Amino acid sequence: MAAIFDHLIALFVGTSLLVALLFVQQRGQLLGINASLHHTAQTQAASFADLFERDVENVQGPARGGMTPRLTAEDGLTTHVQFHTLADPALGALSPLLAVTYRLEPTTTFVTINGTRLMTCRVARYANDGTGYVYTGSSANAVLDFDVLFFARDMTGETTNGDAPEDFGFVRVNLEAAAATPQGQANHQGMAPRANLTRQGFTFRLLGLAVNTDSRPAPGTAPDPDAPLPDTPSQPSQPEAPSPGEEPTGGSTTMGHSPSLPPSPPTPSLPPPPPPPTSSEAEL
Repeated sequence: MAAIFDHLIALFVGTSLLVALLFVQQRGQLLGINASLHHTAQTQAASFADLFERDVENVQGPARGGMTPRLTAEDGLTTHVQFHTLADPALGALSPLLAVTYRLEPTTTFVTINGTRLMTCRVARYANDGTGYVYTGSSANAVLDFDVLFFARDMTGETTNGDAPEDFGFVRVNLEAAAATPQGQANHQGMAPRANLTRQGFTFRLLGLAVNTDSRPAPGTAPDPDAPLPDTPSQPSQPEAPSPGEEPTGGSTTMGHSPSLPPSPPTPSLPPPPPPPTSSEAEL
């Protein structure tokens, strides 16, 4: 009996140690994944900041034929940043202008932070060279907070909504993004602890052609900064409604009904079967 108890105790201790080792190993793997995801989120935010900085440093204002840089804010977040910049900074004053709009767009992805479920956004860059706005990529993804502020050269005249101050010279950007979380890390999937959030702030100075001092007009015609933007990925474009009295074309459906089909051609009738043979024909 004592031997049986000894074996049971040894089995229990061995199982407990094995479970503990598996837990420690899994925990270490999750920590490593979280660290990698956090680093990836920081790298993406830094890449977005580099592109934003290049655009801001080469902003061109009314003196060069461009617009006065403008911010649009809603619910404490910057939703649009609009300005003209140099299409090719390497050409300097010989470069044509490029209209750029950064837009905060909602996505269909949610994260849970400290028990609160939040919708993530992306900051998408659109450029217009005179043929209309196109999405250029280099977006900041999984964004939770995006704040842009304009300042004058003496760091006064803070602007969060509206046109840039008269002596525009600095731009401040605050960006908070959530890193993706592997499934099964928490009771609810998509949970992002505070350690998986990255918040970065950047201050950019207009180092290129000054907005208000350079009076040489840029070559060509400045693209329209208020041209329509493409639809957001979470809001696909809707088909245009037909005019009153006009039938829908292209096989589209209206109000959930299938399009009417042309009538089927009549089925040809089969010829009657031949009559049975007579007795004389059967003998032959």
